[in-house]
Amino acid sequence: MSTEIWDSLERVLEQGSSALSEPSMFGCYLVMDPNIPTSVNSALRYWGCTLQAGVQVSGATGICSSHLNEESLEGAKKNFSPLPFALIPHLSIGYPPERNSIMLNAVRQDAKTLFSVPASHINIMAPPVKFDTAKKSITLFIPGFDKSEIKLYQVCPIPSIFPNVFIIFLKLSEFDLLV
Repeated sequence: MSTEIWDSLERVLEQGSSALSEPSMFGCYLVMDPNIPTSVNSALRYWGCTLQAGVQVSGATGICSSHLNEESLEGAKKNFSPLPFALIPHLSIGYPPERNSIMLNAVRQDAKTLFSVPASHINIMAPPVKFDTAKKSITLFIPGFDKSEIKLYQVCPIPSIFPNVFIIFLKLSEFDLLV
């Protein structure tokens, strides 16, 4: 009986894992306040963590407030490129929201479009690790991590492809590592 439970649990975890990596079944969105640098940096780091876990982020959203700084908004859009980016309304918790005022505003239309993209139109992004055998380089794309956090460990040589194979624990936005 005990092995049956573990086998069942393993199947459930495998199904959950495959659902998380399939963008048509699971949507993952980053939410931040573009005016607060800590919020933007945290969202970037979460994006990097999801890439390491093999989960695709579907888009990024910023909370639209009355004191939204246009420079902060443009910076957030640039930081989260190539992800689709939209603003979502700031809703007060003190009173029930009115659906029409939320959904009819132009700012909200971008968010409505972002959240209603059919699964067939979801853009599959490039993998966070690219191996270029011609240049003998590895290109990493993991946002939100500092270069000092990067640790590369050699595992074993594969002479036909690369002289070294690496396990990559933490990575930086994008840089080339010559092997």
